[in-house]
Amino acid sequence: MRIDLRLAREITSDQGTFGSLEGPGLFVRTCELPWRNNEPNVSSIPAGTYELRPRRYNRGGYDAIEVLAVQGRSHILIHVGNTTNDILGCICVGRDYGVVEGRWAVITSKSAFGELMRLFEEWTDKGWCVRLNIENNYKSVIRKDPALTA
Repeated sequence: MRIDLRLAREITSDQGTFGSLEGPGLFVRTCELPWRNNEPNVSSIPAGTYELRPRRYNRGGYDAIEVLAVQGRSHILIHVGNTTNDILGCICVGRDYGVVEGRWAVITSKSAFGELMRLFEEWTDKGWCVRLNIENNYKSVIRKDPALTA
């Protein structure tokens, strides 16, 4: 069996790319870096379909989810974080949008990530393939908002 998760990117700005991640029994918000031509450590990854697998997040010291076969990139993880200051090309999840230290953010990240990991482990323990479909469904593109610049 296969589980398909959908990440719909909705807002992009200099402060990040924000969207929602949905799947069976799952709805969380996402934060990624802005699009910068898929450059490692400074850009979000291209829209597309990717397989996911468990992987240890060494910097964080916990199990996370790796996004596989991203062209020109490696070690792309879904993990805990609030703002783009917490990621180097990865995806962080939260329960909702907010502002952290003057930056756009996802909030209640540990709780949202815990829910995602519980479901992910349930699916992979059954031997199911889990895929991530990333779509650019931008409702808002904000080039620069001086009031929100860190």
